[in-house]
Amino acid sequence: MIVLDIETTGVDALKNSIVSIGAIEFENPEERFYEECRIWDGAEINPLALEVNGYTEEEVKDINKKTEADVVQNFIDWLNERKDITVAGQNPHAVDLTFLDAAAKEDPENAEIPYMVAKAYADMMNYKQAVTYFQKAIALKPDQGYWIYEMALMYYGMHDDQNALKYMLEAPEKGLKRDNEYLENLGIAYLNTGKFNEGLAILKEMLQRRPSDVNLLNMIAEAYYDAKKYDDAIDTWDQLLVLDKTNASALYMIGLSYQKKGDKQKGMALCDKAIEMDPSLAKNKQKIQMPGM
Repeated sequence: MIVLDIETTGVDALKNSIVSIGAIEFENPEERFYEECRIWDGAEINPLALEVNGYTEEEVKDINKKTEADVVQNFIDWLNERKDITVAGQNPHAVDLTFLDAAAKEDPENAEIPYMVAKAYADMMNYKQAVTYFQKAIALKPDQGYWIYEMALMYYGMHDDQNALKYMLEAPEKGLKRDNEYLENLGIAYLNTGKFNEGLAILKEMLQRRPSDVNLLNMIAEAYYDAKKYDDAIDTWDQLLVLDKTNASALYMIGLSYQKKGDKQKGMALCDKAIEMDPSLAKNKQKIQMPGM
């Protein structure tokens, strides 16, 4: 995590300028960044802002200091060397992001700035804004497969499954490695768009590599259940229970599957047994029994 502090000549990013950027890697406090810059020509200076941050007008206008664009670029270069670029701070997502966005306008060909802003909005779970800045960054550097993949995850967070799948498929074309995380998310994206066979094929391929992966087994079983393939769902949840005999949720879903097949007595008995193992599952039974559910 990066703790960030940006000092400025005021709070209006269109009128005021950055005067310094300071950052520290929370997990490794010896990793620090601090640089000062001169304000851009015509930037307004609010005396109250200087009173707060301790700079004088002469210091913020010092022509011997680097430009705002140079300092922002140096910060991005430092940030890219960190393992975790999650940004935290006193108010990083309001004032600081606004000034970074303004800095992007000063250096419109620098794809790293909108990418950094996109990541910050993603950390805030503001996926819509994150997508906007990912698009800006990718337009400047269209060969960044990982950026495209990250944007696909933003669409997934927005429940825009069609675009999530579209960019999931595009990312490897631009160099993204098809690792296990990618394949798992691709399989889910296929399932979410109703492409059952494609999604299931990917998840089953992964299961061959990780036959003891309980989460994968559960995803495959849920896919069968959603596709009304109840026998296959039961068989898959049975495999899960071999690995984890205490998994009450899997037992409960087997019970529901039997009920869907028409064997209500056996299904209800299994659901009741699952509820004995995990009483919190009782709320699922109550929801199913409610009229219209």
